[in-house]
Amino acid sequence: MAVTLKTDEAEKQSTKDDLQYKALPHNLEAEQALLGALLINNTAAEKVQGFLFPEHFFEPVHGRIYEAIVKLVERGQTADPIKLKPYFEDDPALEDVGGASYIVRLAGSAPTIFNPEDYAITFASKHDYQGFVEIELQHRKEFGYPPFHALTRFIIRSKTEASARQWSRELGDRIRQFTEQDQRMRVLGPAPAPVPRLRDHYRFHIQLHTPLDLGRHELLDRLFQGVVCPNDVEYVVDIDPVNML
Repeated sequence: MAVTLKTDEAEKQSTKDDLQYKALPHNLEAEQALLGALLINNTAAEKVQGFLFPEHFFEPVHGRIYEAIVKLVERGQTADPIKLKPYFEDDPALEDVGGASYIVRLAGSAPTIFNPEDYAITFASKHDYQGFVEIELQHRKEFGYPPFHALTRFIIRSKTEASARQWSRELGDRIRQFTEQDQRMRVLGPAPAPVPRLRDHYRFHIQLHTPLDLGRHELLDRLFQGVVCPNDVEYVVDIDPVNML
């Protein structure tokens, strides 16, 4: 069993380069959704390629996947996981997130409806960052995300999928028992992580949304008091996560 607690204090011990990396604004889930949507609807690539470029992606491998999609579409070919596979056979960065199967998962988890005129893309194309922030903050307030609520993420991983799934359910049930009396708190999950397998480990995650004035450290101390994690399972408690992969 291994346990990792990522806190604000721990972040302060990071290297300068790591801090600069974490400070960059990004949304990896949005990048994944966009790429998946382009894979199942190649015509959408024609609508975004005029203002969206590989260097706009925070994750470099996402930028390379996007570039390959655009190249295939420009040639009049279908851009799908099978056609993309030869582009990434020797790409170590893609191997780190699951290899060619990662591209298959992108397509399989894509939203069924993709709107290139979505507010995020519209504002980005116009370089209207203030307009984007105003709309984005409205959504974050409505659904209880930072900066209006605090977010804690629990990542459960194991080399055995059944073990990771079972303990994520047990942890999810325990979290709900501790929070059900306070309607201001919300629990999402457990569910497979956006990258469900990484370096031979199956991954599940749980989100806990809490009021800003709630003492999270005290809550977590009570939550994990007496908890025994299976030997083949590891978990991470990520306070104020920077990304949700």
